[in-house]
Amino acid sequence: MVRSMAQHLTYEYAALPARSIRLLRLHAGAPGAALMCSLHSKSLDDSDIEYNALSYCWGDESPPSPLLVVGNDNETKHIPIRPNLAAALSQLRTNTVTCCDLTCACQTGDNNQDTHPTDEFQFTSPVNLWIDAVCIDQSNLDERSRQVSLMDEIYTKATTVIAWLGPSNEYTSHALRMVHGFADLAKYLPSIPSSEISTDYDQSSKGNDGGAYITSARQHIATNPAFTPFWIALGHFFADNDWWERMWIVQEIALARRIIMATGPFGTTWTRFVQASEMFYQDNFYEQLCEGTLTTGEFAHIWPAIAGFQRVRGLERIRSVVTDSGAVTTTRARIAALDLSVMTLLGWSFRYKATNPRDKVYGIFGILKRLGATLPMQPRDDMSVCEVYMRASTLIYDQTGDLSFLESVENNRVVDYVRRFGLPSWTPDFAAPNRLLPISWARLADTAVQYRESWAQHWAGGEEHRCVFDLVEKTITVKGFWVDKIQEISDNIDDAISGTSTTKPEGALPVYRDRLDRVASGKEGVSEVEKRWGSVLGRAPEESWTWVPTREGVAANDDRGPGNRLFRTQRHSFVGFTQVAACAGDEVCWLVGLGFPCILRRAGRMWRFVGLCLGSTGGHSRSIPTIGRLKNAAVTMPGLFVCEEFTIC
Repeated sequence: MVRSMAQHLTYEYAALPARSIRLLRLHAGAPGAALMCSLHSKSLDDSDIEYNALSYCWGDESPPSPLLVVGNDNETKHIPIRPNLAAALSQLRTNTVTCCDLTCACQTGDNNQDTHPTDEFQFTSPVNLWIDAVCIDQSNLDERSRQVSLMDEIYTKATTVIAWLGPSNEYTSHALRMVHGFADLAKYLPSIPSSEISTDYDQSSKGNDGGAYITSARQHIATNPAFTPFWIALGHFFADNDWWERMWIVQEIALARRIIMATGPFGTTWTRFVQASEMFYQDNFYEQLCEGTLTTGEFAHIWPAIAGFQRVRGLERIRSVVTDSGAVTTTRARIAALDLSVMTLLGWSFRYKATNPRDKVYGIFGILKRLGATLPMQPRDDMSVCEVYMRASTLIYDQTGDLSFLESVENNRVVDYVRRFGLPSWTPDFAAPNRLLPISWARLADTAVQYRESWAQHWAGGEEHRCVFDLVEKTITVKGFWVDKIQEISDNIDDAISGTSTTKPEGALPVYRDRLDRVASGKEGVSEVEKRWGSVLGRAPEESWTWVPTREGVAANDDRGPGNRLFRTQRHSFVGFTQVAACAGDEVCWLVGLGFPCILRRAGRMWRFVGLCLGSTGGHSRSIPTIGRLKNAAVTMPGLFVCEEFTIC
């Protein structure tokens, strides 16, 4: 009887008209009161549509909380929602956020109020909300697919995107104060027009000494142990929150007009995070911090903050191209010129996590649509992961006209490696863990094209030599040149093969503290910096020394990729290196349209793609040659290479 009553009271969704979405209006309520709302549909084509969209992590399923939905007949039914969403709605219905910025006017007023007025952060009633878990009938596969295809419009047309980072903890306010502190350093950059600075700065502080103060302040803040607890708090803010690793935020942030960051009762703007991240990239400060964390380990507690601000800056680089709003940044012109190719965006997907592996591709579709790309499919959960990833490869090929998608196939670590999802050897696994990424993706994804071309020019063939995809048989047919067969492989790059060492001399990288200590200080000394930043950061968080990432944790974030393996070929005694589990008998080939030579393995009448061969080892007389760009890929190279056809499965 109880079960049937619960089923009877569960909310039943009505069918959605074409190009319509459901909007949620959250009712006011006292703290701890039941969450109540109403739902209604609205066409995305209506000129008066207005709502805020929520960006958040679904999180744990239990214990579920009831969201009461009041119908037109005043009958109340419920939708079970997850704890993280329940916490978000409980906070948002207050229509207030607490400010952590100790320099904000709200902290210094006569009434000493630390809560922003509701007209600045108006989240709910009478404002509508769009929340995927509630506004989409999750049990209806067709509706889910149709709504995902509209996701770009949903987030583009939202008045504000509210990024809910979850409940706050003992580190939250201290972390946000660090963000505000670094963002405030932007006022010392004379290159930023005052109209682009979001807070009421004292413009007289900008001038010739601004850059010197920024350098001096960052030097003291990074090396002074008094500030270590705040770095650790900032590390917790980025490292402990799953929102920063969620695949869908790439699209949700990139398409947003305005973004509010909320965590528990605290809130700030996305612009403040962008300003803070820019301060990390001024004057090579980012590189100096990386040296201190990855080579000496002395300042490993700063690494999560470095990684977090790197994500912020990367997301903003995409957003500034996709939207018209731009970014508050000193490098606007360069960012606006960034090439957001399909390969670049899919490279970004490697950095993020998705419960559904299809979302690693679907999560960038909204950006591609906004950029005018023709998509080879519509997002559907009933399509196999293998087909989604194969079609994504064709999308890269259609845009680039070359085989660059092969460069993102993960590195197999064992010879008998079995790929997930039934993928053929030529299709990238966009959900592969970072430790398996090939060298071109071990670098920053947004420089992959330049990095590829810095090794070797890919060959340009005519239309008659284009790659042919057979998605039914899961094969590609390409033109290429057979080079030689691998005779022997060594796991030690400093083995007996002479002249091939790539070991860097000791001390090649400067020590972090030494580099910073050589930087001339500004007019203000350590005590002045401590005093000024003390007013920004307040009292240090308690228990902050209990968490510092281990050396293993730091190394896991190192993007330099796995080690290299040397090989020598049979006929010509060419020497090269690779990062994959090649074996004696594998064959080295050049494929038309690929920037690297590759290693193939015979599979009957077809071939399997093993991975990239990274060419020569630097000056060796028998290195694999770089032939350069061919005007006609069918040309026969006398005595060396003959063009042939490869079918890769």
